[in-house]
Amino acid sequence: MDPLPFPPLPEPPPAEEDTYLDRDPFVATLFDPVEADRGVAARDVGPFLVVVDGNNLVHRTWHAQQQVGLSGAWVAGGLMRTVLAITRETGRPTHLAVAFDSLNNVRKVQHSHYKAQRSAADPDLYAQMDLTRQVLGAAGVAVITIDGWEADDVCASLAATATAAGLRTLVISGDRDLIGCVSDRVTLARPRSGGVADHLTPELTRKKYDVMPATYRDMAAMRGDTSDNLPGAKGVGPKTAVKLLEAHGTLDGILAAAADPAAPFGGTARIRGIINDCADTLRTNAEIMTLNADLPVDLDDCEVDLDHVAEQLADAGLRGAAASVRNLAA
Repeated sequence: MDPLPFPPLPEPPPAEEDTYLDRDPFVATLFDPVEADRGVAARDVGPFLVVVDGNNLVHRTWHAQQQVGLSGAWVAGGLMRTVLAITRETGRPTHLAVAFDSLNNVRKVQHSHYKAQRSAADPDLYAQMDLTRQVLGAAGVAVITIDGWEADDVCASLAATATAAGLRTLVISGDRDLIGCVSDRVTLARPRSGGVADHLTPELTRKKYDVMPATYRDMAAMRGDTSDNLPGAKGVGPKTAVKLLEAHGTLDGILAAAADPAAPFGGTARIRGIINDCADTLRTNAEIMTLNADLPVDLDDCEVDLDHVAEQLADAGLRGAAASVRNLAA
């Protein structure tokens, strides 16, 4: 059996003078040419898929670096170096895919309030998003967008398909909705400030959030998500949500027990009232937060030749990212 969980990423040497690093030290240090190749090759771990939430990492990279005044496909290079810094410690991928959001969005069509509070993104961010797709695709990396769906749906579908095919999977994203994909064959790497990434396995998910991955969505539905304009159950904190899930198993179980005055309930009368008052909201939250893991994806399209990727990235002027890929392929 392959060793699990993946080992955590060690903290890189601290940067000294780049004040913009405070915005996202993990991403920003990866642009230092000195850090392009530390001479540590990734081990061969057999069939192994790395799937990247492209929208999430492009946003992260762009916001970390846009004050520096870089030009060209610098976001594509930063994204790849972020991926490679994480992957170097988990194993050499045989399959690699970067997923992006579709311009059409079934969640927005079905729920007009979803992300409605967000302002339009900077045009340069959109330009870098398109350029990143082009550069990675030309380099031989599978770039996948499926009409109507978001990048995390594509990530979930790839992870499910890989699991069914016997591959281990590393998903790289800061999106918490993907926690529900974590299993004994799927690890979620969430880059965070300080130069490290949380590598979430089922056990570490339970330790960090007090729930297992399969139950995380139900807890999140009660918590809500302000970044997606999804209000939660006001007055029901994380500890109470966990207590309710322990008592009733699922969000559906909680809602059913709260709605039946004769049924035992794992919370106070006040909490029962809160849950009943916002039951429709919680059901909607859960629906929106449920990822589609059944999209049509083909693992054969994700097979990667790292030497070819390195050559193409170098030709595109992304020498730091190319050096990192060469090191990974060694």
